[in-house]
Amino acid sequence: MASYLRNRLRLQGLHQRLLQGYSLSRVEAPLHVLWADESLPGTTPTPRHDWGACSAAGATFDSVAATHWSLLAPPAVRDVAARIGARLEKRRVDAL
Repeated sequence: MASYLRNRLRLQGLHQRLLQGYSLSRVEAPLHVLWADESLPGTTPTPRHDWGACSAAGATFDSVAATHWSLLAPPAVRDVAARIGARLEKRRVDAL
C-alpha cells in the first residue's frame, strides 16, 4: 500500500507540473464534460473548472460513478463510452 501511495503522489506531482502555466483556449464547439463523482480516498473535492467559459457554444455536464483513476477502466469506462455515444447520436439526429 505504501508503494501504491508513493506512486500516486509522484503522479500527482507530475500532473501539477504539466498543468502549471497552461491556459485553455476558447473553442467554438460545444463541450460535454464528464466528472468522476467520487473523490479519491483521503482527498478533498476541489471546485470544478468553469468549462462553459471555454466554449462559445456552451457546455453540458454529467457525472459517472467512479473516481478520477477508475473512470477509464471497466466497468466505468463502458458507462463513459455509452454516454459519449449517446451524446454523439443526439447531435447527429438533431442535425438532420
